[in-house]
Amino acid sequence: MSELKVNDIVNESLTGPKVEIVYQRPKFFRRVMANSLDAILLIFLALLSFLGFRAIVSSTPGYRANVDELTQIRVDSKMYAYDDNGVLQDVVTTINKDSANTAGSRVRKAKAAIDGFFVYAEQKCDAQDYAAIVNDYRSFRLSSSLAYSGAPLFVLDGEEVVENPALVSGASGLDNVWNTYYQRAYSPYIDEHLQGYLLTKVPKTYELTQYVALMLLLAEILPGYAFAGLLVYLLPIFIFRRGRMTFAKAAYRIGLVDQSMFSPKLGRSLARFALFYFLELLLSLVSFGIPFIISFTLMAFSKKQQGFPDYLLDLREVDCTSSKIYFSSAEIDLDAVTGRKKPIDFTPDHFD
Repeated sequence: MSELKVNDIVNESLTGPKVEIVYQRPKFFRRVMANSLDAILLIFLALLSFLGFRAIVSSTPGYRANVDELTQIRVDSKMYAYDDNGVLQDVVTTINKDSANTAGSRVRKAKAAIDGFFVYAEQKCDAQDYAAIVNDYRSFRLSSSLAYSGAPLFVLDGEEVVENPALVSGASGLDNVWNTYYQRAYSPYIDEHLQGYLLTKVPKTYELTQYVALMLLLAEILPGYAFAGLLVYLLPIFIFRRGRMTFAKAAYRIGLVDQSMFSPKLGRSLARFALFYFLELLLSLVSFGIPFIISFTLMAFSKKQQGFPDYLLDLREVDCTSSKIYFSSAEIDLDAVTGRKKPIDFTPDHFD
């Protein structure tokens, strides 16, 4: 570990001899462990904060009304269903989760959901959109890629598209046939076609879905994450004034010093927090963590081993396990004086 000295600052000390304070840079793995512990604390508090904000948002009448309307649309469209635990999920997931379903029963339930959607779409969509949905279903089933052992899954019976009688009337191997119908035709059509039509063609579905998604992001996730960041990285600045540590760095005895090797002033500490909070913590949410990666790379490989905010503000992390971080040279002078003074001897003289 390289040494960081502050002797130049106190050479002219009024207390007499030079006082030399030597800091050690903390070992890299200790810095990583401290940052990791802070990150774990951030995630934990962000989750609690998210739950709190979610409870607040969910209790508002406007949000509740929009969610209820969206839920009703999804249920009525037959594209969503409640599972055995009363949780609303897309119909394919609900069918797949029921272990009691045979291949044939999965096909029957998927076909019922498709038929139910067409009934609903005919009522809710305009005639042009409904016709486009019907034609898409017809074209999808007649696709040459839908086959079992070389035989098409669907054939024409006059103008109507039907399941291939040669496949579904066989005496044996029906489970494999029905499984192929479900896995290659009905399930993909629901997931890849009808779910899209529900979102884009059924009136109000897109607007309500967008509203719920934005509320989740802007009123629940981001506020929870941002509030947790304030608790983990801003609050400790005022608690651990000496060295401006976070909770984890206080546990690992890693403090912060400025270019004069003193504990940073409040203004610089707040500037450091702002740079970290907005350029790393929040920006990383929308940039795949790139700011974190850049800052970690600087900390690991730069000459002074500084993260990005510390590099900009000329701040350094030091090991304060055995070295005290000072606020000023006056405090060093005071420690030097009190450290050299001989204690007063209050032992009484010998009496005969």
